[in-house]
Amino acid sequence: MESVSKQGIVKGKSNSDEIDLTYVFKELKKHWRYFPVTLVTLLILAFLYFKFFLPTYEATSSVLIVESSAKDPAKSIESMLSGDLLGSTTSVPTEIGILSSKTVLQGCINELDIQVSYFNTSSFPYLPLYKKEPFKVIFDSLHSSFYNIPFTVKIIDPKHFELSVEADDNFVYDYSFSKKFEFGESIDTRYFHLQLDRNEIIPDSALVSDYEFMINSPVFQISNMLAILKVEPIDKDAEIVALTYNDNVPQRAVDVLNAIMKVYIDLDVKDKAEVASLTLKFVDQQLDTTNEELSSVELAMQDFKERHKTVDLSTEAKAILDKISIVETNRVQTEIELKSLDNLLGYITSNKDLTAMAPSSLGIPDPLLISLIENYQELQAKRKSLSYGMKNDAPSLKIIDQQIADTKASLIENIKSIQRNMTVTNQALNQQIAGFGEYIQKIPGTERELLSIQRKVEVNQNIFVYLLQKKAETSIAKATVVSDKKVLDPAMLDNYGYPVAPNKKVIIVVVFLLSLVIPSGIIFLKSVSKTTISNREEIGKLTSIPVLGIVGHLSKSDNLIVQHKPKSAIAEAFRSVRTNLQFFGSHEKKKIILITSSVGGEGKSFFSINLASVLAMQNSKVVIIGLDLRKPKIYQDFDLSNQIGISSYLIGKKSIDEVLQKTKVDNLDVITAGPIPPNPAELISKNEINILFDELSRRYDYVIVDTPPLGIVSDAFLLMNHSHINIYIVRENYSKHEFIRSLNDLYEEEKLKDICIVLNDSDFRRAYGYGYGHHYGYLNNGSGYYDNEHGKKSFFKRIFSRKGE
Repeated sequence: MESVSKQGIVKGKSNSDEIDLTYVFKELKKHWRYFPVTLVTLLILAFLYFKFFLPTYEATSSVLIVESSAKDPAKSIESMLSGDLLGSTTSVPTEIGILSSKTVLQGCINELDIQVSYFNTSSFPYLPLYKKEPFKVIFDSLHSSFYNIPFTVKIIDPKHFELSVEADDNFVYDYSFSKKFEFGESIDTRYFHLQLDRNEIIPDSALVSDYEFMINSPVFQISNMLAILKVEPIDKDAEIVALTYNDNVPQRAVDVLNAIMKVYIDLDVKDKAEVASLTLKFVDQQLDTTNEELSSVELAMQDFKERHKTVDLSTEAKAILDKISIVETNRVQTEIELKSLDNLLGYITSNKDLTAMAPSSLGIPDPLLISLIENYQELQAKRKSLSYGMKNDAPSLKIIDQQIADTKASLIENIKSIQRNMTVTNQALNQQIAGFGEYIQKIPGTERELLSIQRKVEVNQNIFVYLLQKKAETSIAKATVVSDKKVLDPAMLDNYGYPVAPNKKVIIVVVFLLSLVIPSGIIFLKSVSKTTISNREEIGKLTSIPVLGIVGHLSKSDNLIVQHKPKSAIAEAFRSVRTNLQFFGSHEKKKIILITSSVGGEGKSFFSINLASVLAMQNSKVVIIGLDLRKPKIYQDFDLSNQIGISSYLIGKKSIDEVLQKTKVDNLDVITAGPIPPNPAELISKNEINILFDELSRRYDYVIVDTPPLGIVSDAFLLMNHSHINIYIVRENYSKHEFIRSLNDLYEEEKLKDICIVLNDSDFRRAYGYGYGHHYGYLNNGSGYYDNEHGKKSFFKRIFSRKGE
């Protein structure tokens, strides 16, 4: 907290550093111009963005994915042969992976024929063309270097054009091609074979002169589509998947989604039909074999009847034939089932992807076999689902791979077990057939031969009819295969058909917010991270040394401001300092006033000459001693010579009267520093300095001592032994906090006495107790000491400075 003594001198209290929000708000008010400038800049950038970036449209659609329930374990194998071997145990993550797979996207590209991109380049930005291109590009072959590079087409007239292209890469070096062609003419080079066919739907009047087309490489185009396409479930427990696709052409966005869903469903139907096709292939093979055997035995029967002129069997022979035919038919069916199991076993042991498996054996409603097959497919589907976005060595994949291997081993063992059982059954049927041999031997020879032939005919006819029935059932199932995936919502534009980007309303709101946030953030960060003194309040927080006064900013290079402009605000500030000096210190009459600072450039000499001037204006006799022997400069402001000075006196070459010089200011004399000595500290320590101060104190009312910076050399400390008042100059936005801390440490250790602070180069627009509401201050004008670069204003600070600063 600051306090004000009855004499008017401001005293401060040392506090720890903290964020001064009041100062921050003052800084925001001070730099209010930053806000409109930032707003205008961001609005211009937003306008350019709206102008030169193509709008983006978003299309959405949804697909229903039905996860079938477990099949009835007792379901007959015939239903599997009809194309539903394992049912369809789908997984939503798996289907999402399929929807966004390269296979589906490549199918979409082929479906829409969009491998070639067309652009109207007569305006900027280039406008993409879709279903409105003036020509169609047909390419037979293309070198890889010419994928994804623009071919320029300049329309000469409705029938002719000029084609240009350039390429330069590791395969084609500095290639340039340009030639005139007629639409429909073949363009053959060693790198590409193209043909541009005129789109007659586009009228000649709609043609512009400049176009481009680009043949996209499949990998590049699919990668771009994958980056844009979003496929995700609408809910974690839902079986509905939402698809989203963005494009600069609204109709193309809609068509791409519709094509993706069409290709996806067509692939599902194709996979299911493939199972039925495998079944048909197996049944056809058995039909061919059975048909050959049936034809052979029918020819044998016809030949037998022609030779023996008989067509009938006895009642006993017919009875035996009926029994044998039934057993024989069962035996043949068992053999077919064994062959089917062999096919299934071979498919399982050789095929890597078993999510759509081949048919099992015919007519085997084995619950364990069906359960193992269904479990096997579920594990395959789960593995496929997990594989999206995972590496093959992921622990979860390793676990499920082991489960698949175990289930596969169990399935193979089950099939072999069924085969062994069927082999035993087949052996029993053969024995049963052999048992009829005793009865057959009792039948006369001719009738027995006819019975054998007739038996073969009936068995093959029964098997043939059986296979024909299965073929018909499978063919019907294949023809009626439908996908259990359903398009719920065909693709349509979102956001009522308006572009989703750029969102002008959101961008404008963001612009206004950023126009507040960016300047505020910059000003706040600068405020809280600033290491220099910004105002009088900061001095009060850092030290308890009293503040003698505040001097504003000088906008012109005339350092003798008090003398030349006595009615200015700065002159008034120095009068205030003069008044406060009357109440400061223990000496009432003769006063030696020492002026110092921490580093060069803080305005020490400027303050010295103007304080001396304002004291001289009240008819006091004043002398300034330039004891900054290392870098003298006071003589410049008074247009005096520095040939002789205090250094000349201290080495004994000149007397006090000889080094005293009159100035143009009444009652004000100056002793300049004189030639720069090699040992300033030793000279100041000599006894002659005591004699000098004693003599000047008798002659003058005030002795103003201009010293070197306190933080750089020790001269000022030596001279403080002779001074009555020590004034420490702090320059606003230049002097660092650490300077005040060091000074305060010396003050609290009582190494400095009768010291006060003057804040120089202050901005009086902030409401200080010593402010007058005028625009004035201090200009360095090359007054730097040992750190001339310290405190220079940045480019942007100069840009945003107020007029006249």
